[in-house]
Amino acid sequence: MDKEEIKRLRSEGYSFSEISKKLGVCKHYCWKIAGKVPFVEEGEKRYHKEVKGIVKKILPQEKILTPEKIRIIAHTMFDGTMYKYSYCHIIKYINSSKELIDQYLQDVKKVYGLLPSAVEHLSGKNIGTFKVTFSSKEMYYDLLHFSPSYSTSKETTIVPNSIVNGDVNCKVEFLKAFWEDEGSISAVGRIMGDLKSEKVIKEIVKLHNQLGLKFNLIQYNNRGFFAIRFIF
Repeated sequence: MDKEEIKRLRSEGYSFSEISKKLGVCKHYCWKIAGKVPFVEEGEKRYHKEVKGIVKKILPQEKILTPEKIRIIAHTMFDGTMYKYSYCHIIKYINSSKELIDQYLQDVKKVYGLLPSAVEHLSGKNIGTFKVTFSSKEMYYDLLHFSPSYSTSKETTIVPNSIVNGDVNCKVEFLKAFWEDEGSISAVGRIMGDLKSEKVIKEIVKLHNQLGLKFNLIQYNNRGFFAIRFIF
């Protein structure tokens, strides 16, 4: 491996993790080779913008929820995560469907004008799973306008009022994302979807009922999961 390439990438503002993934070498080795390499001017700008999560301006937001925005909210809630540490604000979406991952990337680009900080194809026990990561303070706080949390294991997570009180199209788009992320069909044709949040899944049942779709709410014994099951 060309040590000069490691030093060049570091000087251009790449993190050691990025260099490691880009060149297929150990992160510690990258640090050993380029730990004291200073950033060039543009490299310093890139590092603070792309790596350290300094504010990235997002596009002006529509006053009404678009299908793309609804999908971002739903997918982040059901198969994603949001968190912050220090001055980094992270939004992730994880799914085994490349089609859904590509759609999420396209939706974020259209709604927020952002590109991902990382797109990963996971290996090991998660083989076949994709993960996309965005680092944006403005996107992070914009999403918090719709729900105080995006973890369905937390009591503060809610189905956004703008969707609960929205038109049929809003509800359908939100529910479509729920089934894409959480739904399953058994060998005998049983349709089910589950979450850890009783409050959120009860709201989802209500949305289905408003559309004339009848579901039962059940709970898995000793697992802390609540599920909705379609009534034939």
